Amino acid sequence: MSYCLRNSFLLLLVALSGLACKSPEAIKHEQYVIAGAELYAKHCSNCHGNEGQGLGKLYPPIKGSDFLENKNKVICIIKNGSNGTVVVNGVSYEGKMPKNKKLFDLDIAQITTFIYDKWSGEKITTQTEEVTRIKCD
Repeated sequence: MSYCLRNSFLLLLVALSGLACKSPEAIKHEQYVIAGAELYAKHCSNCHGNEGQGLGKLYPPIKGSDFLENKNKVICIIKNGSNGTVVVNGVSYEGKMPKNKKLFDLDIAQITTFIYDKWSGEKITTQTEEVTRIKCD
């Protein structure tokens, strides 16, 4: 066996063994984070920024936001949009966030998982059933 082929084979074995050591829940969490990042980039980053920094006094930040303390409220705003004043870290934001009718509960669960994984350090997967079950005002 040639040196390059043998090293490629060993590298493949190491990569596969790393996957085998993860629990199904950890794998699902990673899948949700990756899919959520793509959805966030497509549907959220124009206003909230690539790094969740927000846009001045127009759109609130997500990164470092005290608003993340209430996950149900975050899910409801992603689901239904927002027409009223939103207070984040003591600053009032009057901008409207329209409802995105193209997002399904799975998409919202993935975006929420990504947001909390990236900007709050939470490593808990938001389940689709949780998004479906939440009643928003």
